[in-house]
Amino acid sequence: MMRSRVLLRSVLLRSALLRATLLLLLVAVTVGCGLNPPDGVRVDRRVSGPLEEPEIRRLPSGPRPGDSPVEIVRGFLGAAAAAPESEHALARGFLVPGTVWNDLAGATVYDPASLTLEQVPRTPAPPSAGASPDLVELRLRAAQLATVAADGSYLPVAGRIDLRFRLVRSGREWRVDRPPAGLALTPRDLTRSYRPVSRYLLAPDADVLVPDPLYVAGTRSTLPGAAVRSLVAGPSGWLAPAVRSAIPPGLTPLGSVVVSEDGTAVVDLDRAAFGVPADTRPLLVGQLASTLGTVPGVESVRVQAEGRTYQERDPVVGASEPPGLSPAAAGPTYAVGPDGALLRLEDAQPGGTATGVLGVPGGPTRLLAAVPDPSGSSMLAVIQRSGNASRLLTGPLGALRPTPVQSERLIGPSWLPGRGVVVVAGAGATAPAGPPRLLLTTPAGEVVPLADLAPFGDVQDMAVSPDGTRIVLRAAQPAAAGTPGGGSAVWVGRIGRKDGRPAVDGWFRWATGLDDVGHVSWSGQTSLVVTGRREGGGPALWRLALDRLTDPERIALEGLPGVPTQVSAAPGRDLLAIAGGGLWRLDGERWTRLADAQAVAQPQ
Repeated sequence: MMRSRVLLRSVLLRSALLRATLLLLLVAVTVGCGLNPPDGVRVDRRVSGPLEEPEIRRLPSGPRPGDSPVEIVRGFLGAAAAAPESEHALARGFLVPGTVWNDLAGATVYDPASLTLEQVPRTPAPPSAGASPDLVELRLRAAQLATVAADGSYLPVAGRIDLRFRLVRSGREWRVDRPPAGLALTPRDLTRSYRPVSRYLLAPDADVLVPDPLYVAGTRSTLPGAAVRSLVAGPSGWLAPAVRSAIPPGLTPLGSVVVSEDGTAVVDLDRAAFGVPADTRPLLVGQLASTLGTVPGVESVRVQAEGRTYQERDPVVGASEPPGLSPAAAGPTYAVGPDGALLRLEDAQPGGTATGVLGVPGGPTRLLAAVPDPSGSSMLAVIQRSGNASRLLTGPLGALRPTPVQSERLIGPSWLPGRGVVVVAGAGATAPAGPPRLLLTTPAGEVVPLADLAPFGDVQDMAVSPDGTRIVLRAAQPAAAGTPGGGSAVWVGRIGRKDGRPAVDGWFRWATGLDDVGHVSWSGQTSLVVTGRREGGGPALWRLALDRLTDPERIALEGLPGVPTQVSAAPGRDLLAIAGGGLWRLDGERWTRLADAQAVAQPQ
């Protein structure tokens, strides 16, 4: 009996392997002969290189006979997430023929673990009308993780989604006759059918590139062209007030973007490109090269205009941000000692000893924070304790001067490149008086209100992005918000211009993937390092990405006496932290203690 079972299992296994082999062989033969693949198998033919093989994806099935309304809606959601480049033909099989569905209205990404799908109670009909048993309405509710606009613009906006689906029964089968506009996607749906890229714009006051994240549908052969078209179309609606572009209105790419086997993408522009001044063309090429650098497989970029070389001096450039167009991160790193004295980190010399921490003779005292200007101007912004209040001082070391900003509580400071220093003045602010505000102090000493922060409640932390276009706030959440013990949330705003002056608006709550967030620090233009808890666990250190939907990445705490109370990150620099009354540096996977300290800040 046992031998018979073993033989039967062996036969079944061989049969399954034979069927899988035959299916792959059938796909390869049909594709190689230019025929259509079997039903249910998607083959993306890529033409960017002769050595590439077809990309095979299995599509979800269509509606099945006898499916219930709930099964039809779930099937519609799964089909709508697959093969967007085919105009969602599979999903339309779940709709009543002739139903109008705007599938180009963007997408909402939700947490599938939070999804509920319930039938909506029907309003009693008049006795004469009667209730139709062939009409039902389902309500879908879930936690929102992100939004993707019609142009692919991505924002990790936290919230709730609440959608209605009306279904009718024709004969024995249910179909949707009133679907909500757009798509509802799980994180897996998003990463399976769309590709993350970034189009690069320019900061409003400097020649600095600014990433604008997107999720774009397409294959490896069509993705480069889609990325270029998105750049030419202009920035996202959210980021537009905070950026500019060297790409002139009306510029049009000619043909498709072809990527050679060595990874060189060729972009051919129309004659409008010749109207761009010679000194501005490197900015245009930099935007194109940086955008294509986010497309897998692109290593370099050749820009042409009507088939002719666009820049004679640099006909081919690397597919990355040109160093001269990256945010500045110059200047020293300062810390604050346990006694409030100013400390400076000394960088190691080639072949010399490790980084040391030295006192600054004649430096300011009674400090709470000290942040150097990232432009390398030798300017410094400090918050100093003065009696029962705190005050902001700015200027070169040795010539710091008080600004008009003084408050019982100041949060920051953080530099807005080329504009001055940003702080949060809490309750009791004397300059200007009023509720908690986000303030900018210019080099001339003028105080400019950037935003009223009263709606955010207790603001605990703030930081401006390295390119000066975004700002994050950490604010305490009330217990009613649903986070354990209330917790803290992160809000993201854009720094635009209003009447020629900086202004902050466009706030949204970031779906960080953490239950509670502690101190925040920018490690790049769209990435941060934070302390926080996840899924009810203990406090830890995390990396977060603002430009794509990914889980928080845990950072090793090996060597630390506990979870940091403060972190300091900056592009291209070591990660620093304050823990257990000391200043620590992350060396690989282990932390090294540098000195006693209560605060630290790298140029930012």
